[in-house]
Amino acid sequence: RWLHTPALMADVTSSERMMELSYMYACQCSDSEAPHHGAFNNVFPAGGFSWIVPSEVAVVGYTMLELGQTSAAVDAGKYLARTQREDGAWPDQLSQDGPTTDACHTRHTVQPLMLL
Repeated sequence: RWLHTPALMADVTSSERMMELSYMYACQCSDSEAPHHGAFNNVFPAGGFSWIVPSEVAVVGYTMLELGQTSAAVDAGKYLARTQREDGAWPDQLSQDGPTTDACHTRHTVQPLMLL
C-alpha cells in the first residue's frame, strides 16, 4: 500500500494533503438528489458534470477510502453500482444525464470492480 509508505509520504505536508482532498471533494457531486450523486467529474465541474469516466471514479473513490474519507468512497461506489450496464460493463464516459457513448472497454470495468 503505497499511501502508507513513509518514504513516499515524507515530503507531503498536511496542508498539501488537505488541498488535494479539497480538490477531490470539489470534483464530486454532493447533491443527494442528483442522478450523478457520488460521481467524480474528470474535469473540474464548474459547468456541470459532463466528463465522468467510471474507471477514474473508481480510482478516486479508492484513494478517498485509503485516505479515510469513507463517505466519499461509498458515494462513489453507489454511483458506479447505479450506472453499471446490464451486461456488467460501464460505458467509457458519462455525463450528468447518463452515458455519452455506447463504447465500453475493459479498463472501465476492471477498475470499478476493484472499488466495489
